[in-house]
Amino acid sequence: MQLLKLMKRAGVEAVDTASPMKTLIGTVTSIEPLVITIEQRLAIPASFLLLTDNVIDEEVEITVDDEVEQSGSLEPHKHGYIGKKTHIHHKNLKVGEMVLLLRVQGGQQFIVLNRVVSA
Repeated sequence: MQLLKLMKRAGVEAVDTASPMKTLIGTVTSIEPLVITIEQRLAIPASFLLLTDNVIDEEVEITVDDEVEQSGSLEPHKHGYIGKKTHIHHKNLKVGEMVLLLRVQGGQQFIVLNRVVSA
């Protein structure tokens, strides 16, 4: 019986070695601290997650070259506006969102690639 179990485990490990990464769908079940649940039973805490730019807030500096035209209650005016401006793209994960995970070889860490939605 032990030999059979060893042979099964060796087979599973051989398959895992052949495909070192696996994609999974998870659901965000907590934000503070971040927890993502896969297969409705395995809760992955933040210490095992690596986040990409797609799922975290991002500060972006843009260059503006435009005109501003104001009318209404203020003195009407029009002028050019040229310069740099910083925007924050709010992309942090929210509870209930589904995400695409990539399990890193060995299964100890998961990369959160992006959000996914049902078609």
